[in-house]
Amino acid sequence: MRHAFVCGYSRSGTTLLATILDSHPRISMGYELVPSGLPPLPAAAAAVRRALAEDPADPGAVLRRDPATADLGLFVIHSGWALVGPEELAGLLEAEAAGGRADAAGPRRAARLAMQVVERKREKEGTDLTGFKVQTSRFGTYRRLFPESAFLGIVRDPRDVVASQQ
Repeated sequence: MRHAFVCGYSRSGTTLLATILDSHPRISMGYELVPSGLPPLPAAAAAVRRALAEDPADPGAVLRRDPATADLGLFVIHSGWALVGPEELAGLLEAEAAGGRADAAGPRRAARLAMQVVERKREKEGTDLTGFKVQTSRFGTYRRLFPESAFLGIVRDPRDVVASQQ
């Protein structure tokens, strides 16, 4: 087993479970890492570099101000939580694009980008196992992409999930 994915619906306790796993010295977990709404990777990398030039301290905030790059801004912020700073993330996006994978759309591409980020965190922390949170509806995609994986599902009473949304 190389990866552990935490599966569950929003507000069901997935962040708590991922945090508990991340506290183990042999596990590196990412938080909210699966990007959505990214532009093609060359444009995404260029936008990150422009935001870095504008505000090196908080390029994620720069990107979030523009609706066209708001999702990219979130990815920058969440990658930072996984110890991958904006400069390193821009390099990762450029390398992916140079490798002929310029399209960022679709659940498979998003999953692979998230895994690239969390694998860099694993290298920095020197751990054996990586993972991140996965929406339950995407379980099959992740199982096919990462067959050497465990999936930890968390279920919370639906009434409590609804109550916690308010």
